[in-house]
Amino acid sequence: MKLDSTFLRSKVARRIFILFILCALLPIAALALISFGQVTNQLNTQSQRRLHQASKAVGLSIFERLQFLDAEMEMAASKLALGTGGPIVTVPTGFGKDLEHRFKGVARMTDGGRYTAILGHIDNPPELTPAEKQILRHGHSFIVTQHPQGVPPRMFLYRLLDPQQPRGNLLVGEINPKYLWGVGDYQNTLPPMTELCVLDHSNTLIFCSLPGTVSFPKPVTDEMARSASGRFEWRHEETEYLAGY
Repeated sequence: MKLDSTFLRSKVARRIFILFILCALLPIAALALISFGQVTNQLNTQSQRRLHQASKAVGLSIFERLQFLDAEMEMAASKLALGTGGPIVTVPTGFGKDLEHRFKGVARMTDGGRYTAILGHIDNPPELTPAEKQILRHGHSFIVTQHPQGVPPRMFLYRLLDPQQPRGNLLVGEINPKYLWGVGDYQNTLPPMTELCVLDHSNTLIFCSLPGTVSFPKPVTDEMARSASGRFEWRHEETEYLAGY
């Protein structure tokens, strides 16, 4: 049977046909756009929620590692302090093997800033200020971040060698950053396509898994200083990132 195509030769027929097509396609296109927008918003919300959970989980894991390092330093101090006999200069057998994987070096430091290496190698640990020493005398530990020129930041953990002697020697350990941040030879718990950056209390970058020089806009760092958690978008080397903290 031969189809009759002469109906499209009429102007009215063509208008009716175009109107029919538009009436059929426009609702479908509008529905597709609405669905696309809703799905996009839902995926963005889910991504932001997962990013928030991931940043919180990584922050807690780093905090737990710091607590573990503090506990190890406390155990080391208790084994090294011999009361009136004075501290020994070597870590007991079997104990240093655990420390050397988490600390680059451990040293005993006098109140005048002189230090003696006990385990590994530790080079020029920073001397504490009187206010920082006062914190140690109350039985707390103290972390100092050093920012040498041209090399990654260094982190040191201090505590009293003997709590019974508040003005006595200190025990200082340089923290292994690979262990603290969970990178390198240690288990990487970051989700796929996720990077980690760590800032100190003054919003100075102390670690970032991104290559190159990383900097955050001042409005972002100001907001992070005001709030405990949040999210923002930023650009690094022509790549846009969604960040949660």
